[in-house]
This record gives sequence, structure tokens and C-alpha cells, in this order.
Amino acid sequence: EYVPTCDYMFSSGYHHQGPAYGAYRYTCLLWGALLLYSMSGEKVFSSHLEEVADSFLYLTRPDGETLRLGDEFYETKAPYTRNAPFAIPMFFAAAYTGNSRYYKTFAEGLDREYLVPSHCGLDYYIGGAYGEGLFSPTVHLIWNNLVPQVPSDSLPPYRYFGSPVGLTIWKDESRLVLMKIGELWGANHDHFDTGCFQIYCDGILASDSGVYDGYGTDHRKFYTISTGAHNCLTVFDPAKPNHDDIAPETPYDGGVRRPCRGREPIKLEQWVQNYRMATVLSHKESQTLCQIEGDLSEAYRHTCHKVIRNMCWEPQKGEKGMLTVHDLVDAKSDSFIAAFHLHCQSAPEVSGNVITISNEKAKLVCRVLQPEKSVIRAIGGEGQEFVVDGVNYDTLDKENTEAGWGQVIITSESQTAHTEFLVEMELQSNL
Repeated sequence: EYVPTCDYMFSSGYHHQGPAYGAYRYTCLLWGALLLYSMSGEKVFSSHLEEVADSFLYLTRPDGETLRLGDEFYETKAPYTRNAPFAIPMFFAAAYTGNSRYYKTFAEGLDREYLVPSHCGLDYYIGGAYGEGLFSPTVHLIWNNLVPQVPSDSLPPYRYFGSPVGLTIWKDESRLVLMKIGELWGANHDHFDTGCFQIYCDGILASDSGVYDGYGTDHRKFYTISTGAHNCLTVFDPAKPNHDDIAPETPYDGGVRRPCRGREPIKLEQWVQNYRMATVLSHKESQTLCQIEGDLSEAYRHTCHKVIRNMCWEPQKGEKGMLTVHDLVDAKSDSFIAAFHLHCQSAPEVSGNVITISNEKAKLVCRVLQPEKSVIRAIGGEGQEFVVDGVNYDTLDKENTEAGWGQVIITSESQTAHTEFLVEMELQSNL
């Protein structure tokens, strides 16, 4: 049962639970795959399993850290390894595939890892050793030359990770742009971030927000995993009803549905049938254009008839590149409030229909073209960073993180069932 399930899950070449838990569990899976290959000489998983390693390279930002997707333990639990987060997964990927690119990434990060099992007393969350005893000198000696190394071509700056995820990444030496449709919700450590985007240029600009400060904390359950904590849409029903797909204790933010109230599927059939959130309608990737469009209607089915999001990244447009996001929202009632969320790490500047988010070297100039009469609110700062329905779900675990200053929320001045958002986000120098 396990092999076809994994083959389907990873047919996109991506792990649903993000760079932290995704890489961690990918290593466990490769451990099993290597055992089977060592004993039989056969690779029981499809070739897509090998491709997952590339996704972690694309998720690595130019500063060496990883984009924040899903529950992210690298940023808080292991500051020693956060600038080489994929060294150990890349060893297992290299051992399984022979790909020299993976081995090179492993070797470059080896000085940040301990070649000892965790049961020797070194805790991963304190000292930087890889947990569960998955890596040791013995492991290295057994599997280092199992498969001969083969040369690898350089990766193009763009990559599309298809169904059942639907995600496009573009990166170079200073910029990284992620556009995610998110066809199936991955449960567990996955977030409700259908249709999200992130923009990095010499530092994060349009960011994820919140902290993975523990699996069961109020901060994580009620804020970090919520749709409103991401660069997504919310469609707020003032009645705040309890839907079948929203657990009664969950604060209402107008975000996407929570399949089976957030429970994990037991069988592959359950996942495929009940956890669909969106469908990729089209995508294009090239040196000059990356574009992805998705139908998000299933995710917003409790408030909307139709939701379409189109994201287009043009690296050569404007000063340093431009991401354009175009949304069409057809809500079930005129009283429902559609909102465009944009998260940042520092206080933004708002002037008319222009929002400016800055870091030390770059800035993101966002022009709100639709709605023509828009309402732009910046909500953040001390005590307002993690607000859901009027309550700030704070965390004490903000050290070494990108928890976020807060967010900008864009709505229409007129309250109608049909709302169109068109936001141009241009990267510019801040020097």
C-alpha cells in the first residue's frame, strides 16, 4: 500500500509538508528505499522520488536559508544548521541517485552537521545533530559508494512542480519567487495556504508569517496555519457560521475550508477524494516569464461560487522584476467581504493605492489597480502581529525567526458579491 501512495504523493517532485518536515520525512523514505535497493538491486519507488531533492534546492533562498512553507522548524529549533538545512537529505538523495549535484550540496553543508547518532546524547534541537540516529559514520561508509556518481546539468532558474501540488518557483543569485496553487491539502504539517505567493530579493519581502512554536499551541493552531497568515485571499462571512469543514473551536477568518476538520486521511483514496482545494488551469515557465493560474473554488466553497487566481512573474520587467496577481472572486452573498492579504517583516508604507515594503537592500512597490476604489489597511506592530477575528494569538518564540510585523489587507470600498483584485508588485533597489 505504501509504495503506490508515495508514488502518487511525489509525482509532482515536491513534498506537501514543506522544506522542513518534507526534507526530514524524505530522508526517512530514502532510508527505506536504500535498504530495499541494497538488498534487491531494484528501486521500488518511481523516479519521481528522486526528483523531490531538486525541490529543496529550489526552496533554498540566496541567503542559504529556506523559504517558510508549512511548519518550519529550521528557523527556531536549530540555528546552527539553518544556513545548510538540506545537507543530510542531500546525502541520502546522492546515495540513492548518484547525482553529483546532491553530493556537492551535502559536502558544502557537512561542516554544519554532526556525523554522530542522536542517541549519543546530542539533541538535534540544541546541538545541530541530525535526529533519530539517521546519520553516522557507519551510514556514510555503507551508502557513500552504493551508486556511482554521475555528472549533473545545472538547474534552470525556473521549475514547475505539478499535480497533486501545483507550484512554480523562480530563483537566481539574489531573487526567489514562489507561486503556489496547492491542489491537494497535505494535512499534518501543511498549512491552509491555497493560492499563496512569496517574494525574496536580498531578504524576504512578501513573506509567510507566524512561527512553528509547537504543534499544539494556540499560535500555531489558530494563526500560523490559517489562510490569513499567508499571502492569500479570505472571504469573510459576517455570520461566522460553523461549517462542516471548519472545526467549532477554530477562529473564523474567512479562509479556505479545512478538509475533514483538519484530520489526516488514512487511505490514499480518502486523500484524493476529500482533500482537493484547487486545480491548476494553466502554467508557463521560461527565462522571462513564469505564470500559473488556478481555480481555487473548491477551497472557498463555503463562501464562493468561483475563485480564480492568476500569478505572473516577469524577472526582466520593471527595475528588478515584477509579480502581478490577478484574482476573480464570485461570492455567494453581497455581505461577504473578500480580502487580499500581503504579509511583511517590517512596517509598510501606504500612500494612496501604493504599498511599499522594504528590507536593507531592496523594496517591493505594490500598486493596487483593482478594485478601483480600494480600502488598504496595515495591521501590525507590537500586539497586532498575529490577529485573527480581533484576537492576537501571540508567541514567545520569535528569536531567529521571520514571525512578521503584520500584514496589509486590501478590500473593496463597495460591497458586492463580485470582487476583482489586480496588484502589481515591482522589485526595486533600496540603496
